[in-house]
Amino acid sequence: MDQGFAMLEKDRVAGVAGYEVPFDLLLRSKGMSDRFRKLPPWDVVDEYVIALKAAPRAAEHLDAFDRGMKSIQKNGRLEILYTKWNIPPTSQTTR
Repeated sequence: MDQGFAMLEKDRVAGVAGYEVPFDLLLRSKGMSDRFRKLPPWDVVDEYVIALKAAPRAAEHLDAFDRGMKSIQKNGRLEILYTKWNIPPTSQTTR
């Protein structure tokens, strides 16, 4: 990501496309949020968790993830995390 924005600043590329949340976090952490213009999203990408099919405890881990996600949605923790990390409503695909 750093290289993409460096190339954009040097006019070597016309734009950089990627995931909103990590790109925003990178730009904020480097004090560069005001240097670039963000275009509206052109599509939505769902979030997924994966596990190696051959892993002996894959199903157990996936079930634990699902239970944890449901729990933090229900108790409000997920909303707190979205707010803390400035994740806009359009990025909150797990709602």
